[in-house]
Amino acid sequence: MGWHRIRALAVGFAVGMSLLGCGEVAKRMAIRTMSDMMAAGQPVYEREPDLELAAQALAANLKLIEVLLEPAPRHPVLLLQATQGFATYAYAVAEGQLAKAQYGAAGEVGVHTHRARELYRRGLQYGLRLLSREHIDWRQAASLDTAVLHDRLQQLTPKAVPALFWTAFCWGGDAQYGS
Repeated sequence: MGWHRIRALAVGFAVGMSLLGCGEVAKRMAIRTMSDMMAAGQPVYEREPDLELAAQALAANLKLIEVLLEPAPRHPVLLLQATQGFATYAYAVAEGQLAKAQYGAAGEVGVHTHRARELYRRGLQYGLRLLSREHIDWRQAASLDTAVLHDRLQQLTPKAVPALFWTAFCWGGDAQYGS
């Protein structure tokens, strides 16, 4: 079967599904496929020797993740990628720019401090949403009594460790640059 025939069948299948009201199914399948591919591609970023290229690619990838989260706001893989991605970008890029500004123009320090905090905050919000997906609502965790927070942590499963790590990382960054 030739490439053109396969492509025509794929287009016909997609049109047929949308006509039958299966557009949501196709959208969910596309989001699942994209999120899996993006997660599997994470080592590509880690191996990239050109840090400027990696930073630009990560920024574009973060926006793509946010686009995919719009129709699937509770997608666990995308939420973890958003949390980890914003933590990584804030630490590697925004904090790097802040460090450079500290040796340069004093007026830019405030701008870069605010930017780092906002990036950590975005990652924190995605992480709290992820933790709240399968567990108790974590969005108010900062205002909890220590004993209650301890109890909530005890309820988490080992599967929640990556989400907990990256959420805590973002939380620490947010606190570090808080006013």
